[in-house]
Amino acid sequence: MSLHTPKQITPEYYLFQIVAKMELYRCRCQLRTKSKWDMGYKEQQEAERLKAMLLRIYQCKKPFELMVIDKKPKTRMGCYVVDRQRIRIYSKYRSECPLEEIAIHEYAHHIHHTEQYSNDYRRRDRSHGEKFWRIYSVLRAKAQKLGVLWPWPTTVIR
Repeated sequence: MSLHTPKQITPEYYLFQIVAKMELYRCRCQLRTKSKWDMGYKEQQEAERLKAMLLRIYQCKKPFELMVIDKKPKTRMGCYVVDRQRIRIYSKYRSECPLEEIAIHEYAHHIHHTEQYSNDYRRRDRSHGEKFWRIYSVLRAKAQKLGVLWPWPTTVIR
């Protein structure tokens, strides 16, 4: 005689096991989706304002996500994530460069990657190539015309 008797698997027990596994999976997914880039209320308001400004300058064909992050990395003021079509702007650079300027630069990357090239050509093109700078110049000129940005300084301040 064995010490362990097999449990009688009823439909209720089977359903209970499935629900328990689904609940565990749901909890794990919620933990995984919590991002280290989560924005506070102030950053969300800033992101909405910047996105509205960018869409006022030019209505792009593909949607994008804009995030304002309260950090100051050493190497960049903002970045564009091509795979997720996400613009990240680091708000601690506000004293060195207006956030609008950074947003327009990253928005030019979004337009360059989504509207200018097919997928196979995009990999061979430089991210700060000639076409990118044309797009950026047009966006910046429209922003100046709308009164969103000040014109470039004509004299160098030292």
